[in-house]
Amino acid sequence: MCLLAVSAFGQSNITRVEYFIDADPGYGNGTSITIPASNNIADHTFDINPAILNPGVHVVSIRAIDADGKWSYNYRWLIIKPYDDLEGPGSLVNITRVEYYIDADPGYGNGTEITISPGTNLVDQAFNINPTSLSQGVHIVGLRARDANGNWSHDNRWLIIKPYDDLEGPGSQGNIVHVEYYIDADPGYGNATPVTITEGTDLSDIQLNVNSGALTAGDHVLAIRSLDASGRWSHDNLWEFEVSSTLPVDLLNFGARYTNDVVVLDWKTASEQNASHFIVERSDNGISFIPVGKVAASGSSNVLKSYSFTDETAIGTGSLKLYYRLKQVDLDEKFEYSKIVSVTLPEQALFTVGPNPAANNISLRYRVSNNSGRALVQISDMNGKKVVEQSISAGTNMHTINIVNLAKGAYILTLIDKEARFTKRFVKQ
Repeated sequence: MCLLAVSAFGQSNITRVEYFIDADPGYGNGTSITIPASNNIADHTFDINPAILNPGVHVVSIRAIDADGKWSYNYRWLIIKPYDDLEGPGSLVNITRVEYYIDADPGYGNGTEITISPGTNLVDQAFNINPTSLSQGVHIVGLRARDANGNWSHDNRWLIIKPYDDLEGPGSQGNIVHVEYYIDADPGYGNATPVTITEGTDLSDIQLNVNSGALTAGDHVLAIRSLDASGRWSHDNLWEFEVSSTLPVDLLNFGARYTNDVVVLDWKTASEQNASHFIVERSDNGISFIPVGKVAASGSSNVLKSYSFTDETAIGTGSLKLYYRLKQVDLDEKFEYSKIVSVTLPEQALFTVGPNPAANNISLRYRVSNNSGRALVQISDMNGKKVVEQSISAGTNMHTINIVNLAKGAYILTLIDKEARFTKRFVKQ
């Protein structure tokens, strides 16, 4: 048997540690423990021979004396030596009866019996309790089982509740006339920050701006509640959120839109502090981003600032869905990323023709689905006469057409597949 002992003294070395069991034989007369010389002995273990102990509970005490002859306090622990199992566990026998009672125990065998199939292990057994006879309020359900040898199990108990009757009923729904929120400390009903609403019985998807500028960095709780026309308050709805240390930019919004073969990104800031610049990053999968532009920030500002960036290379990616984010960089080169926004390009955005005007060759970038197989590209003059027709393969590719023999003037280039038809106008010089 091992026992953990920790003793500490002032400056003098500990010269003896002793222990005794149950009866104290007097200082210096306990069983000595071999120790290293030290003024602080921690995590030291020693063995006790259990053969000398009677079955049952005992008290182990330990104490120490230092070189100055001063004894420590006695430290005590309860230990137990188990009684001998003379019979052994025996073989498992079937459970033959299960019964339950509510609140008052009627005595073994007098509870309400639950129908079972006898077995040595009954798990996941469900039973129904008729709540009709129960009074409203909290009750205790007791459950126990008896085996074929007449041995009863311990009682398992659960708290249940029978709700009180709703004497008034839900009543008619009144309009919500007031919504308010608070952060961390509740100022009392009606004293929190109001939220502008249009009165109604059901308000969903309400958005509110919460000024976090005055909050300290760390975890906070946002609470929101409402009041109806009858003067009844809702429960407080709570959300936990975290305020990071002061950031260089308070970004209000950030969005992307496709127009005229380019993607335009717009964003606004409510305030800036030592902000240096924004880096616009793009991705075709929402995971791996590359920088595509840089926009200077205003530095330090407490007024609304608007920014815009045009990505003129978006249609050259060959992807119909693009993802963007802002890298907000301050003067110390510290930075943080904005949320990720996405924009979906139309199919024709992947069909480009250039150069325009063209002299000897004209190239087209296109995307044809594999379901369409091969597609056709045609060049027609302004009278509708077809002057060039070539077959192209599926996929996202670049195809070049020799137009040296075409007369100068305007032409229409048309891409045709099973799913779509796209046209571009170009000029031959």
